[in-house]
Amino acid sequence: MAHDSFPSQCWSRTPYYRPGGKLSAEQLNAGQADAVKRDRLVNVAMHGVGVVFGLAILAGEQGHIVIEEGCIHISCGLAFDRYGRMLFWRGGWLSLGHIVGCKPERQGRYTLRIHYAEKSDSGDAFDPCREGSDWVDRCVAFTLEASCEPWNGCPPEPPCDACLTRGEWICTRNGTHQGAVPMDDQLAYACAEIPDLAASDCGRVAYDPDAGLPLSCIEICDLDRDKEDCDQRLGFCPCTPVESCRIRPVAYRNPLLRELIDGADMRPAKIESYSWADWRMDCWDDRHRVPFKAFKQRAMACDPDCSADHKKGFWVKFTCPVQRCTLHPLSVLMEIYIRENRPHYWKPLRIPIEVRHLDENGEVLAEDADDECARGLLICPLKDWIRYELEDENSTILDCANRGQLARVEITLRGQIIRDCCGLMIDARPPDIDVDDPCGNRAGQARPGDDWISVFRVGPNASPGHGYNDRDDPGGYGSGDADYSQEQR
Repeated sequence: MAHDSFPSQCWSRTPYYRPGGKLSAEQLNAGQADAVKRDRLVNVAMHGVGVVFGLAILAGEQGHIVIEEGCIHISCGLAFDRYGRMLFWRGGWLSLGHIVGCKPERQGRYTLRIHYAEKSDSGDAFDPCREGSDWVDRCVAFTLEASCEPWNGCPPEPPCDACLTRGEWICTRNGTHQGAVPMDDQLAYACAEIPDLAASDCGRVAYDPDAGLPLSCIEICDLDRDKEDCDQRLGFCPCTPVESCRIRPVAYRNPLLRELIDGADMRPAKIESYSWADWRMDCWDDRHRVPFKAFKQRAMACDPDCSADHKKGFWVKFTCPVQRCTLHPLSVLMEIYIRENRPHYWKPLRIPIEVRHLDENGEVLAEDADDECARGLLICPLKDWIRYELEDENSTILDCANRGQLARVEITLRGQIIRDCCGLMIDARPPDIDVDDPCGNRAGQARPGDDWISVFRVGPNASPGHGYNDRDDPGGYGSGDADYSQEQR
């Protein structure tokens, strides 16, 4: 290859010093700029964008913001903006007079942001025609932006039909190739040119107004609102909670590494909702029972001879499609525990069932349907069991209840047998385990290949105060476990 065809894509230019040579201002500035650019690239690529540590808003014992002489205190801390610039604050008090850019003009909630800034104490330090050398201080500036929205730092969720390997996740997230998930947004600014800083404070301070990092929600109110005939005097509102963690992004030491630790690259199917969620038993309570009539109605819901609605039966909905061939009476179990008369042992009795497959809308898939995967399943006790156990006056369940012992029902999904469409074992986490997690994937809680178990007890009557009184009409498909569905998370 000819030397003159070498691509001119050199990004770094540093001076080469020789003994006796004179160091020009251009060479010195070029060397400093090169070092800054290297640090910037490493920061945004390796550490990410957000707060590294500190920058906490001082709060009192009740969690309310501390205000002294109209100022709030922000602790020492370090952050990186989207261009990888270091934002370091030694700690100190901040007043509304220190806010740059637009000052608040009305009461309300604001977002406190921190920005990269430069300033000089000797006139206009940003005039290129000025002669002589000046000191340029790198610092931070604070702004207040109207409204305050929580920060969504959740990694992208690949579609259910994207069977990604860990290597494919890494390649797409670091921009090596295009795939089912986008490249990390933080990397979009790694190669971008940094815009000019905007002048403020009569030209002595320049800051980047668009690349600020949110730190906390701040309430601004009229401090003289209780006084008559007084002009509006805006300030930090006392007795308001400090809201920082819900809004500020955090710069992990490696964002991609955290995604892998969090299991974002491999999210197997898990139970999204199930029809008997309001029956589940979390804590032991002798009064906690399901009325026999409601249990009977749900068990008979998929019997076509009874003209019942199968969507009111025992159904389970998954977050992603699951292989139909893995849903059968050996992977889906329904057992009832009855207490024996003499030895008082609890004897497990497996209920004979048929497992039917459901589509996205909860409709039963035909056995010869072309769909290899299903979005849910329907548990149908066999007719003979219903006839002898639910319709006969000598029902074992009622007999147990009449002896003062509630029959126990356990429904189990075996995660080692059930596979999603990517061949992964399902995640046996209960649907409610991620309710408080904004990303819906609490690290360390995943249970691929484990058994998902739901337990409830059946008695002759409902218990007062437990929500089962006269509950003769179970909800339809999609309504079970509504508080934990993906749509409302």
